[in-house]
Amino acid sequence: MGINTEEIVFNLMQKVADKLEEIEKNLKSKDNEDLKEVIQDVKTIKNNQLLQNKKNKDFEVRVVQSIEDNLSIPTVNNYKEYSFLGGNSTFKKKELIILLFGVVFLWSSIKYLPSFFTSYSTIVKEKEDYEFFYNYILLKQFESSKHITANKFLERIQQKDTVLIDEYHKLLDAYQYERRKQQLKEELRKLEKNDR
Repeated sequence: MGINTEEIVFNLMQKVADKLEEIEKNLKSKDNEDLKEVIQDVKTIKNNQLLQNKKNKDFEVRVVQSIEDNLSIPTVNNYKEYSFLGGNSTFKKKELIILLFGVVFLWSSIKYLPSFFTSYSTIVKEKEDYEFFYNYILLKQFESSKHITANKFLERIQQKDTVLIDEYHKLLDAYQYERRKQQLKEELRKLEKNDR
């Protein structure tokens, strides 16, 4: 019950009590025994009602006090949960596909780019070595005969002359054969030395 309701009930009860006293005075003047019993019953009911109202008010005060004592401050979580998959996902399918593609691209970059750069640097070094070799042979030929044949070969290579390419492969095979033959002879000599 609210505070206003209690006041209304008490005012109403007070009016009832006042009215009962007025009726009692009127009855005393009439000396009616039946009415006195009714009045006595009404007084008893009124006293019981007042006693019950007081108990209700005490109970209400105890309930309010108990609620106030047990009132706790609500906990507030200042974090947000994210999920990658499912209905509550913060990412859309398109974003997940792009993210996955990015991860795969980054992984492959980390795995394959270092070897690419090493092979690229090796190729650059070999190119510099061959260029230095070519220029050295060219200058030596110029120094000895003032007539340069290396330029003629370079032009034929750039034109993809098949005769020159066939001759190159034959010479390369013969060179590799002789080189392997010399390596095997060296290994044979080392083995003979180890047997002694």
